[in-house]
Amino acid sequence: MHRAPGQQPLTTLAFVWRIERSDGVALGFTSHDRDLDRDGLRYSSAPGMLPSAARLTDGLDADDMELAGALTSAALTATDLASGRWDGARLTLAAVDWAD
Repeated sequence: MHRAPGQQPLTTLAFVWRIERSDGVALGFTSHDRDLDRDGLRYSSAPGMLPSAARLTDGLDADDMELAGALTSAALTATDLASGRWDGARLTLAAVDWAD
């Protein structure tokens, strides 16, 4: 990480989201400006994707959240989408320290 002496970076956090189909096929995306590898999955850079503010209650699960942007990946084919392979996919969102 490059920075001038005495200066700290603004943040080293990036959002990652994992989309997993019911058959176990998973894709990863990140808001960081480069791809990240984490827990055996490559999270492809998708800097146009940003999560909204999350509203939390007693638990750690978000009660309300939106993602804005468009995902593009060669792995997301029109055929797979039209045939419903991604229907009911599980989405996991996390904030990670990309400097790790």
